[in-house]
Amino acid sequence: SRQTGWVRTPLNMISRTKTKPLTLEQLLLVGVKSYVNAAELLEDAELLFANERWARTLFLCCIADEELAKALLSLSAAARFRLGRFDATQEKRYRSRFYDHKRKTRTLHAVQEFLIPKRTMKDILHTLDVGDNDSLDIERIKLSSLYADFDGDGVLCPSQWFSDKSKVEITLKSTRLHVQLFRNSGLPLFDAVTECSLDQCQEWIENLQGLL
Repeated sequence: SRQTGWVRTPLNMISRTKTKPLTLEQLLLVGVKSYVNAAELLEDAELLFANERWARTLFLCCIADEELAKALLSLSAAARFRLGRFDATQEKRYRSRFYDHKRKTRTLHAVQEFLIPKRTMKDILHTLDVGDNDSLDIERIKLSSLYADFDGDGVLCPSQWFSDKSKVEITLKSTRLHVQLFRNSGLPLFDAVTECSLDQCQEWIENLQGLL
């Protein structure tokens, strides 16, 4: 991105113009930095929770989860890059998913279901592609935790919508777990994907069955 002082051109705006193809190094770097940002967002959420700012705690937890999904998408893209399967079509698909907030929410949930399966892989992939009520609810919660909105004949601000500490704490604990799991299991894969054999990369991609 281009940066002058504090003003930066967003990557999603740059991506609409002609750009150079992404490199393996860029994919790995954005994946790691997405994790780092998720961890920092969680730290901020902890501070807000301690100060009883329930709505903003929820918002930052949602964004942290989205950043973890970006890290997973980038890791998968890096594996495909090593296999020579990250052409212009794959890059366009990756960029689209990278910026799709709803898709990122569904991606993290799909990975959870993949690791602890309670449904068939066909059903998991269908929900990943078309969405479900749970992912829609999370998107509504995220937006409602940030913006004032109409409520019937009245108007509410986020601090009025979200006043139940126990429910917010459930979300915070969930995001803590997500960050911890990625730190322990996902982060080491960024080194592994550059060092492993192509056969191992191929096996990993096949095992994901189109999840990422």
